[in-house]
Amino acid sequence: MQCMCVNESFCVTGSDDGYVRVWPLDFKHVLLEAQHDGPVTAVDISVDCLRVIAATCTVSLSYSARKGAQHCYPLYHHQHHPVHL
Repeated sequence: MQCMCVNESFCVTGSDDGYVRVWPLDFKHVLLEAQHDGPVTAVDISVDCLRVIAATCTVSLSYSARKGAQHCYPLYHHQHHPVHL
């Protein structure tokens, strides 16, 4: 695991295997996972808990439009590694 973000309802992790995973707070099973184009270096959850954003070491950003979404949408590719989301 490279990164993690937790709120009052769930936890989001990003890993070297390129997956972002959404977990319940007891971590018993994965609620949602999405594969990215490289190791995930940062994740964050929107204030309304409806969106998750992820950054990869290939310097791309993507997000899930809602908690139950099965797809991630590319947002931006940039020249430098993200430092903070």
